Amino acid sequence: MIGDTALHVAAKFGKLDIIKVLTVEFGKRRHADDFVNKQLLRIKNQIGNTALHVAVITQNLNEVKYLVSIDPEVAYYLNEEKISPFYLAVETKNKEILKALLEEARDLDDVERPRPRGESPIYAIILRRNKACKNGHVDIVNELLEQQWPNPTEFLNNEGQNILHIAAKCGKYVVVRNLLRNPKLEMFVINAKDNLGNTALHLASMNLHPNVVCSLTWEDKEDKRVDLELRNNDGLTAIDVVADRGSWPPSTLREV
Repeated sequence: MIGDTALHVAAKFGKLDIIKVLTVEFGKRRHADDFVNKQLLRIKNQIGNTALHVAVITQNLNEVKYLVSIDPEVAYYLNEEKISPFYLAVETKNKEILKALLEEARDLDDVERPRPRGESPIYAIILRRNKACKNGHVDIVNELLEQQWPNPTEFLNNEGQNILHIAAKCGKYVVVRNLLRNPKLEMFVINAKDNLGNTALHLASMNLHPNVVCSLTWEDKEDKRVDLELRNNDGLTAIDVVADRGSWPPSTLREV
């Protein structure tokens, strides 16, 4: 790739020993503290990728661990496509790489965490359409929910939608079901409204996903957390939306 440094190349081919030599020697020449100068790790190639981007793309775990341990902030650097290494780790569905980035970067409270394409990283896995990867989607969602930071349920996209909104809108029944079973999913998330006042149930109804609607309403008859009476900005409840669609009966929703 044009603009690649020796560090980019070493990261691509999994040459950890060379990476260590490069970072230490570069640090010595610049008289950096701890013999490591973070400037080298922050150099981007022509498409905006740092060496950490490259290591994540090629899924070289040891190289990822070493690079992010030196400079955790690079996990949030965006390339020309506005994609960070953290976002890439979610897209590749590599749990070990995702863990490595989360463990090193979770304490960076003063770092602005960009939302590539207006979305938080977790939406990358929900929005992917490959059904063969469905189990991988659920595993990564669960992995993120297990972490103390960041809380994916609080991430909102440009439409004010959280993880449950997106999963419901896209008809990801398995993801929705697993989210509802997760104790970290609070009621305020389940009934949260997006910028148009729509809850996850509204979105599932609008996009004709009966399995998701059933999961949110009456699949578990003991679970009454979903509020059927909430209205969106047009004054419609989810039941109104279903009735308006006319494609399937309002009885799909549990009785209030």
